Amino acid sequence: MPMQTKLIFVFIAIWVTAHSQSTEYPGIITSYTQSATIINPAGNNPHFAIDGQIQTYWESENPLPDKFIQQKTLNIFNLEAENRPISIVNAAFDGNLNTAVNIEKAEESGKATLKISLEKPGLLQHIALKASINQTLSVAIAYTDQTKQIETVSSDKSYQLVTIKPNTEKAVNAIIFSSATAFQLFELAAMNAPPFVDYTLDLKSQKTIGQCYSRHLNSENVNDISLFLSEDGSVWKLVASLNSKAINLVPTLLETPTNARFVRMRFHLGWENYAKAALWDLKLYDEFGPYGPPSDFRHISTPLNERIGLNMVWGWGQHVYSDQITNGKGWQQYENHFKKLRIYHNLLWDIPAPGISANYQQMQLGKGTAANWWLDWNREYEFLTTQGFELTSTLMFKNRTIPESLWKNPAEDAYNIGREFGQYFSQHQLIEAVEAGNEPWDYPPDFYQKTGSNMASGLKTSAPRIKVLPAAFQSSFPNGTFNDQHNFLPDFIHDNFLQNVDALNAHFYAHAIDQQGVRIAVPPEDRRAEIQGIRNIISYRNELATGKEVWVTEFGYDGNSQDEPCLHSECVSEAQQAAWGVRAALYLLREGANRVYWYFYANEATESYLHSRSGLTLSANHNFKPKASWFAFRDLLQYVGNASFTKVIAASELLVAYQFEDSKSKKKYIIAWIPHNGSPEEGQYLKLDFLETARKKFMLDGKAKNQWIKLENKTTIFLSGYPTLFEI
Repeated sequence: MPMQTKLIFVFIAIWVTAHSQSTEYPGIITSYTQSATIINPAGNNPHFAIDGQIQTYWESENPLPDKFIQQKTLNIFNLEAENRPISIVNAAFDGNLNTAVNIEKAEESGKATLKISLEKPGLLQHIALKASINQTLSVAIAYTDQTKQIETVSSDKSYQLVTIKPNTEKAVNAIIFSSATAFQLFELAAMNAPPFVDYTLDLKSQKTIGQCYSRHLNSENVNDISLFLSEDGSVWKLVASLNSKAINLVPTLLETPTNARFVRMRFHLGWENYAKAALWDLKLYDEFGPYGPPSDFRHISTPLNERIGLNMVWGWGQHVYSDQITNGKGWQQYENHFKKLRIYHNLLWDIPAPGISANYQQMQLGKGTAANWWLDWNREYEFLTTQGFELTSTLMFKNRTIPESLWKNPAEDAYNIGREFGQYFSQHQLIEAVEAGNEPWDYPPDFYQKTGSNMASGLKTSAPRIKVLPAAFQSSFPNGTFNDQHNFLPDFIHDNFLQNVDALNAHFYAHAIDQQGVRIAVPPEDRRAEIQGIRNIISYRNELATGKEVWVTEFGYDGNSQDEPCLHSECVSEAQQAAWGVRAALYLLREGANRVYWYFYANEATESYLHSRSGLTLSANHNFKPKASWFAFRDLLQYVGNASFTKVIAASELLVAYQFEDSKSKKKYIIAWIPHNGSPEEGQYLKLDFLETARKKFMLDGKAKNQWIKLENKTTIFLSGYPTLFEI
C-alpha cells in the first residue's frame, strides 16, 4: 500500500477527559448494563444476558410458526402495526388466534368470499392464516402485474395454522378467500421481511457509549445481528452489525461515542419454525471501555535501561552454561543493550517435590540440586551478574507440574522453599528480585493464596534486600466475565500476601478479539487491546497497594519471518513486531509500569503456535539471527537507555509523542509516531511544535544499519507507525 502524504496540522496537548463510570472494585470498570432494566423480556432467563457471566444466556421466543402474529413489529397486518397496508379492522387481525370473523355464503355467487385489498401494494414474504372450513378454501394472491397465485387449504387443515409463501419478486395487490360454504377466519397475518427478535435495555439515564462487548454466538438460525442505540426509545440509530457465528466475547468500538439511554440488539432470523436467538452477555462502556481512562502520568527518574528488560531461560537455547557460550550468541547478543534479565527457574529443577530441601549448599560443592545432580545455579547466575546483568528469578510451579496432592503441608512447605531459596541467592548476591510463581492459574485461588503468600514470606524473611513479587495476575476482569480468564488478582492475593511483596506482577499482550471472534494481535494503542489492562492494575495499586511498584514481566508480539513463518492468528509482520514492540514498551511505561520485560529473547525451534515466534531473534535452527525487533530495541536502548521518561507531549489517535531526558548529559529526546494498525511504513506529513528545537532524527525501524539525520526542514516532517527519535 502506498504511503499517505496528506498534510495534517496537529496541535500538541495532553488529552484530559472526565470519567463518569463507577468502579465496583479497585480497577474494575462497571458495565452500564449492570443496573439496566430489561424492557418487555420474552423468552428464557433474560437477566442472564446482563449478569456479567459469559457462560449463561438469554434464549428468545420463536417468532415462527405463530408467535410473530401477536407482534406489531413483525405482522404488518396486525391492528397495531405501523404503516399497516390494509384498513380493514376486525377480529381476523387482532393477533388473537381464538377470535374470528364469520364469512357467510352469498346467494348471488353461491360462495363465501372475502377480499383483503392492500391499499399500499408491496412485497410479502410470508403469509399465515387460521380458518374453520367445511370444504376446500381457495386463497388467491393477486399481484400488481395482474397475475394470481392460487393456493388451496383442504378441510383437514381446519383450525390449523397454514403458511403460504408468495412470490417475493412481485408486489401483492390483494388476497382473496373463497369457499363453497361459510367459513370462519380466525387470523390473517403477513411479514414483508424475515422475522427478528429484540433484546432491549433501558439504562435509566443518558450514557456516553463508546464500546460494546457482547457474546452473541448463535446457531445457523440467526443470520445477522444489529446493534441500535436511542436517546428516547423511539428513534433508533444503527451503530454496528455483528457476526452471529463469533464464539468469543466480541468488542465493538463505535467510531464516535454516542449518547443513549436505550440499547437494542436485534437478531435477524431465517424462516425456520421454532428458530430462536441467544444473547450470552452484553456489556457497555464509554470510549475507554473496560480498562478505564489513561493513568495520570508520573515521572519516574529511573532510566529506560533499568525499566526495560528481557525474558530468557537457562542455556539461552544452547544447552550449556552461559560461561560456555563463546559464539557471540546468548548473553553476548544482549550484553550491550539489555541490563535487566528475567530467568525462568522451574522448582522441579531444584526439588522433586515440596517438603524436600533443594540442598543449595551441596550444589555449591558441585553435587547439584536435590532434583538434578549436575545443576549449578551459582555458576549460571553469578556469571551473568559479572557480565553486568541484573537478574529476576521466576520460581515456576503450577497445578499441572506440581499438583496439590504433592503439597503435604502447603503453608509450611512453601515457606521453607522461599526461605531456602532467598537465603542462598541473597547470600551470594545472585539476584535482585524473585517471583513466587509465574502463571499458577490452574491452582484454586485459595491454594495459591496459601502457598504463594507463605513462599513470599519465606523469601522476605531470609532475603530482605531482594525484591519479592507474586505470580502474574490481572485486575481487569473477574473470573468468567471476559473470555474465561481465571487469573483475577483479588482472588489470588489478599492483604496478608501484599504485605510480603514489593511489587505487583502482570503479563500483558496486545491481543484482541476481532469481529469474527478470533484472537488477533493489534497495536498497543488499540482500545480493544488487553495490554490496556495496565490501567486497571495501576488503579488497584493506587487504592489497595500504595507504595508498591507494578512490573509487567511479560509483553511482546509473535512476529513473522521468512525463515521461521508465523502462522497462528496472533501473528504480525516482522516490521510490526519491531514497531509495535517498541511502542508497547513505551506505552506500558507511560501508563505507570515501573518495569517491563519483553517475551522472548529468541523464537522457539518448533512449529508456529502462540508465543513461539515472539523472539527478538530466530531460533537455534537459524543460529539466532536477529530480527527487526532486535535492532529496534538495540537502537532504542543505545540512544535513550540512559534517559528517563519525563513527559507525555501528545497521546491521541493522530499522534503519540513522549519526551525523555538524560540526567547526566542533559540531552532531551522526543519519540513520536502515528498509532495506526497498518504497515508501519505508512504515515503522514505533520506540522509539530517541537520541530523548531529538534536537531536531528533517528528512525527506530528495525534496520540493521541506521544513522542520525540532520533536520533541515523545521516546518513539516513525515511520521509513520515506526517510532522516530528526535534529539532536541
